[in-house]
Amino acid sequence: MIASATVVAVTEGTHGAAEPLEFRNRLLQYLVEKHGFTAIAIESGLVEGRTVHDYVRGGAGDLSTVLSRGITWSFDELPVNRSLVSWLRQYNADARHARKINFYGFDVPGSPGNPYVNRGPDTALTEALQYLMRVDRTAAANFQRRLERLIKNIRFDPALTPEGPTYERLAQAERDALTAGLGRAIAASGHVPATPLRREAGQHRQSDRQGRSGVRGKRCCDGTKRKLEPALADSLEGLAGQVGKPLYLLDLRAAPPPVAAWLGQEQWIGRAVEKFRLAPGRAFDVVLYTETVTPTCSAAAVMH
Repeated sequence: MIASATVVAVTEGTHGAAEPLEFRNRLLQYLVEKHGFTAIAIESGLVEGRTVHDYVRGGAGDLSTVLSRGITWSFDELPVNRSLVSWLRQYNADARHARKINFYGFDVPGSPGNPYVNRGPDTALTEALQYLMRVDRTAAANFQRRLERLIKNIRFDPALTPEGPTYERLAQAERDALTAGLGRAIAASGHVPATPLRREAGQHRQSDRQGRSGVRGKRCCDGTKRKLEPALADSLEGLAGQVGKPLYLLDLRAAPPPVAAWLGQEQWIGRAVEKFRLAPGRAFDVVLYTETVTPTCSAAAVMH
């Protein structure tokens, strides 16, 4: 099914389920060992991912600390992610493997909106300042002095009391100064051109707090369990469940013409509270269906 593909993307129907992530790990291992893939990127912070990258390439550190600082959204608690990072380090340490594997995150840094994570929304700025301190201490001190009063407000916590520090307490001019300062700090570190930032770059609507008031961050492995909403009867998942098999892999590219026509049209994906429409035949090549899933925090994850 992989054929000559040089980029393979894998998604999951829900967070916190063991089977989809165990499948992901086995697939990544197969892609590395059988197809020569050398880059793995997961849904985790772009900035934090450098910590994991350095570790799997042989850098110093212990696995637990690397996970807590390098994997966001509290996904560091998932045994499947611990197993993946451990396997990548072991693979790269083997002298027989000339082509080493790199690790990346492709999500926003800082897990904004989740107050239970190890590193907050100030991560990108603090990392830029720390790097700048190593290469240009004068510039770093200058930026630190200008931004020190604002840094404490770089957080997006919907459950926070109005009196606490938060981005929403900043005036518009302060938001713009913070955004511009971040951009200039990163530019000074040599990663992006030092181009002027427009004023609207720092804008963040005051009404957003009301829109986020129903959101509550949580830890992945806090001991709670939740029952998944049933799939919509006419959704891709709902129809897949009618096949009567508890676990199977379906190659959508081999669908007969009538089925291919249906797959080429927009259909419902997801459950009642988490649903959207897309054309499955254009979005996916292969679908893995499993009738039930296990909480990943209670499942042992081992890569062979």
